Amino acid sequence: MSDNDPIGINLGAGGYWSAPNWMSLDEESGNVLDENTTLPTENEFLLAAFSCHFFEHVNNTTSKRLFSEVHRVLKPGGHFRIIVPDFEKIIEKYLENDLEWFHKDVGFEGRNEWERYGIPRDITSILLHFLSNFDFEGPKGFYRGGPLEIDREELRKRAANSSVGDFCDWVHSHIPTDDSRVKTQHINWWTAKKFIEMLKDAGFTEAHQSEFGATQCNLMQGPQFDLEKPNRRKFSLYVEAVK
Repeated sequence: MSDNDPIGINLGAGGYWSAPNWMSLDEESGNVLDENTTLPTENEFLLAAFSCHFFEHVNNTTSKRLFSEVHRVLKPGGHFRIIVPDFEKIIEKYLENDLEWFHKDVGFEGRNEWERYGIPRDITSILLHFLSNFDFEGPKGFYRGGPLEIDREELRKRAANSSVGDFCDWVHSHIPTDDSRVKTQHINWWTAKKFIEMLKDAGFTEAHQSEFGATQCNLMQGPQFDLEKPNRRKFSLYVEAVK
């Protein structure tokens, strides 16, 4: 490996992310990541892989494909670090009616266009935004948020009595995917258990829940990684796997 060869890859990096000797792949930069993706590097070539707040945007089929591809391109002993919203914690805070946590710790009070669409800036709308937001350009302008029509009483009952997966799947079923104007955003849910099982199925020898800024790989300790947006530490799940 020469000094100019890539050492890592960031999946779903965003159009403006960069780090020395890292490849960044994202739809914004012309790299669509889906169930047919082959990562642009040879077998056992990279030392690390990273992804921050991306895997909630793709389904399980695409996730499994990308996990397998990351495993293929990492050297033995290479690390794969993943960050997503902590759906268990978000649902827990919703059930506790802890609006202050969303406002102060997470720093989110809703979006300006919600009022135009008759969406209150309450804890239910905020929950739906984190679990299942989507975009569209409607008659009242741009909208980003959760499903516009959902039974709020049933929502609370299901949140209290369902598994994270069953509840999130039910919420996602209300995204109007048959509307050609809609661009989906948050369409998948994750827990540490789900990640660990799928990563091990992809061939990783070890996978565990991590913490903010606690990567075991010194290549992912810079400000471009989970230190990039410190406010996310309050509502993020961190998982790390080793090939």
